[in-house]
Amino acid sequence: MIAMKYYTSTTQFNCGIDLHARQMYVCLMDRDGKKLVHTNIKNNDFDYFLKLIAPYRHDLTICCECMFGWYWLADACQAAGLHFVLAQKQNLLNYHAPLPLAETASVFGEMLLTRALLDKESDPTVRRSLLCAKIEDIIATTFRQTVLTRFELRLHAERMNGLLSSDRIGEIWLEENGRLFGDAVEMIPAYRWGWSYISHFIHTRFYCYSYTFAELMVLALFQKYREEGDSFKPGYRRLLESGGALSPADTAQLAGIDINEGDFWQKGYDFLGGLIAELKESL
Repeated sequence: MIAMKYYTSTTQFNCGIDLHARQMYVCLMDRDGKKLVHTNIKNNDFDYFLKLIAPYRHDLTICCECMFGWYWLADACQAAGLHFVLAQKQNLLNYHAPLPLAETASVFGEMLLTRALLDKESDPTVRRSLLCAKIEDIIATTFRQTVLTRFELRLHAERMNGLLSSDRIGEIWLEENGRLFGDAVEMIPAYRWGWSYISHFIHTRFYCYSYTFAELMVLALFQKYREEGDSFKPGYRRLLESGGALSPADTAQLAGIDINEGDFWQKGYDFLGGLIAELKESL
């Protein structure tokens, strides 16, 4: 792990830039959080950017969020005498989270939103709808993505012995889905091609596993958050900040979590059980 420096701005004004290939989204605020510039600059027009920030550049920090192409902006700011920093803590090699944790932040955000909507909603019909949608989503994600992962594992295991025909791939697909559906769902013949629309199998192998891992981990994390409150937040922030610098197990340790302990995973199922109980009470 390469240590990265933290930065605390002491300037009166701070300008954040979300930099893309052909545009940069700019937001400049004062120390009290008042927005002074808030715009999207097409074609990364740096001269226009300089005009926008001119009234504030005497005491200004430029902070850029960009994974790859920030070098030109750093050089341009240096040439213009502007103070420039990068937003991310990790370097380029460690920027992305490891695959099993790639969905953690998004799933946790969804859970926060669902809980907030439930806590504010008084209409029983709407509450039941929210609960049903979330419970079904959790169960579908956990079981469905496991089916996809098992299909992918079998596919690669058999591929070691030689090329697989499209018919054989379709057979494996139906067999693995059959383990989930049993005799409750009739799979039509055309569904043997169902695997072909899932691009993850091609561009990011075994990504489907990360959905299952993230879902189960976030359920447990969210239950831990409800139990610990504000004291949970620093550890969770460290987990998100770590990027890909550590293994999934070591990353989880930053939040005080041992993924090898059954009790941790049980928290997730306890939370799901709570949602189901909440739904039953509303019927």
